[in-house]
Amino acid sequence: METNIEMTWGTLRVLVFFALVAAIIPAFNMLRKSIKKKSCTAQVDGVVTRCVSRCVHDTDNQMHTVYDTKYTYSVDGVEYKGSVTLKSTVGEAFTVYTEGENIPLHYNPFNPKRHYIEKIRVFWGMWTWACSLISAIFLIIAIWIFVSELLPALKK
Repeated sequence: METNIEMTWGTLRVLVFFALVAAIIPAFNMLRKSIKKKSCTAQVDGVVTRCVSRCVHDTDNQMHTVYDTKYTYSVDGVEYKGSVTLKSTVGEAFTVYTEGENIPLHYNPFNPKRHYIEKIRVFWGMWTWACSLISAIFLIIAIWIFVSELLPALKK
């Protein structure tokens, strides 16, 4: 009986560990975005220098179009380069830029290399939701193990 409880505690610790790790990823992403938005207070138009699309298949054999977009922008006469990768699925809409088109972006006036493009969904959004879901599932399983197996054993 003691060995089963120890194994259950071990399983519970592993599940909670993975839940915490999976929760840290979206928390870090949200913090990173918040800091970027607060520090990038100036706005400038960049110019798209390259936009290449390619079709890829994921593990479920579902086809996606991936757009690799490169752009430049100038602040105080200094030119900076940036890039963003967009992945579409069927029925999903987002802005796709063409070469030579202006692209509005926000930059940090104290460090113009730091910038972001608004209203473009990038891969991190998908990972944030996936990690949040994984974290929730691990926590639910951990609570279920605690309530169904460990709590009755602790009451004895």
